[in-house]
This record gives sequence, C-alpha cells and structure tokens, in this order.
Amino acid sequence: MQTGHQPGFCTDNFNNLNSVFVCMAKIRYEDINFRKTTLEFLDKVIPIVEEYERNSYRLTVRQLYYQLVSRNILENKPESYTKTSKVLSDARLAGKIDWDTIVDRGRRKIMPNEFHSIPEFIHAAIRSYRKYRWENQPHYVEVWVEKEALAGILEDLTDEYHVLLLPAKGYSSMSAKHEAAVRIKNQTGMGKKCHILYLGDHDPSGLDMERDIMERLAKFGCTVKVERVALTLGQVKRYNIPHNPAKVKDSRFKQYKEKYGKKSWELDAIRPDVLVRLARKAIRKYCDEKLYSEMVAMENNEKVELVQLSSRL
Repeated sequence: MQTGHQPGFCTDNFNNLNSVFVCMAKIRYEDINFRKTTLEFLDKVIPIVEEYERNSYRLTVRQLYYQLVSRNILENKPESYTKTSKVLSDARLAGKIDWDTIVDRGRRKIMPNEFHSIPEFIHAAIRSYRKYRWENQPHYVEVWVEKEALAGILEDLTDEYHVLLLPAKGYSSMSAKHEAAVRIKNQTGMGKKCHILYLGDHDPSGLDMERDIMERLAKFGCTVKVERVALTLGQVKRYNIPHNPAKVKDSRFKQYKEKYGKKSWELDAIRPDVLVRLARKAIRKYCDEKLYSEMVAMENNEKVELVQLSSRL
C-alpha cells in the first residue's frame, strides 16, 4: 500500500545552482507495528533528520548514527549502529521518514546526459558554462577527503569555489597520485602556489595520509603543501566527537598510541555543517575573493552573450 506524500520535485538551494533533484518525501510501503521503545527512539531520531533536511543536508546512516551518539541517545558500539540502520529502514518503509533524507553515497548512479529538445540542451549548456575561475589567482587548491561517502557533503562547497574534490579512499592508487602530480605541476608551471586541503580520520592511518601524499607526489617531481583541515585533536575536543578504539593491527598503531593513546575518531562523526564550515574557511584562506568575483562577473557577461547567440539559432 502506498500512502502519504507523493514524489515531487525539490529545488536544491545550495549556491543558487538552480539544480533540481527528485524528492521522494514520505511514502508508506508497509504497515509496521513498532515496539514502544522503537517509537520512543524514533521520537528522538526524526527531529534530528528533519533538522538537517531543513538545512539541505542529506545524511548517511553512519553520519546520523554518530549524531545520535554525540547527543547521548546511543552508546557507541556495533549493536547501536545495527539498530540505527534497521530502524531507519523500517521507518522509511512505514512512511515516518522521508526517503530523500538518508543517502547511500557509496553507490552512485551513472547515466548519460539526455535532453527532450535542442532548446533544453542549449539552456543546460549555458547554465553549466564556467570560466577557469582560479585563472587570475596566485594559489591553486584541491580538496581531498578520505571517504567517498563524505564527498557528497562537500560537493556543493567545492562547486561554489570551483575547486577539484578528490575522494582519496584511504591510501589512493599510484595512478591517482600520478594524475594529481601532473595537475599540480601544470599549475606550478603557471606560477601558482599549490595546496591540498585534506580531511580524514584521526587514527593511525588517517594521520599518516599527509606524509604519504607528499612523499608519493614527490616521486613524480611534484612538491605541494598538504594541509590537514580535519580531523584534528582540537576539533575532537571542541565538537565532542565520539571515539572508537584505534585499530591495534594497524602497522602505525604503536607510534599513534604513544602520542594519542588507544582512542581514534572518524571524520563521519563531525556534523556536516561543521565539516563544510571548516573546509570553506580553508579554501577562502587561499582565494582572493575580489579576483574571484571579477572572474564570475566575466563568466556571467559571457553567459548573456551565449543567450543572445542561442536566440538567433
């Protein structure tokens, strides 16, 4: 049985991109008799989900789980995560939570571009036209994030500032490092100072990433500054990030333990709005806003010319 709100279209408010995505809303597919304790749990979960929905954030199950842990609604243990995942699935099937608010960023759809008409194609081409917005900047910036699941949180920000976003997926491949080295050497050749802004876990391997990136890029003759934006121990304390046991089997555990003890912290646990704010601050440090605005103004003028040209086709 399908009841409740029907699917419709929702405007994505990020950065006035005028993009549109399908909003599934609340649809009941099953009648589920929840236990009293589960309903009480949902009474705490749903306001958090709706809070992020109002601010245009879509959470993974893991991100929501950590929000529940940080608010002392759940204990940080495997059984709690399993419970969260199961309840969220049932709650969506029962029409209690919008389908669009919980996202699986590990499975991206691949679909070719398609258009209903030539005018629609022309409109899309004009809307997507971008100049190289950092052309007149003295710096070049890339944002690397350890986990692909968090790239979706940062995507609108990096699109706004037109910087490359790379989900590094831990120790990324030699091919990916070589491609990065080529990009950065090209920018260095243009006289720019290059920076990689890195966001990753605070654990034995996560803290080793900056060294690994710099050393492997150096193999290809590329020298670049890698700056940790998150997580830092200061952020862990400031934002009350829930901890996990550090992986004892990690080859870097002994060295990590001597400095930080046996606790580790995941990037997923930080609030999405905080993550975006930290990344925004790091990008703006290297972005001359006046020069950037000048480039955007040039881009907008050229879009007007494209509109005028298209009207004559």
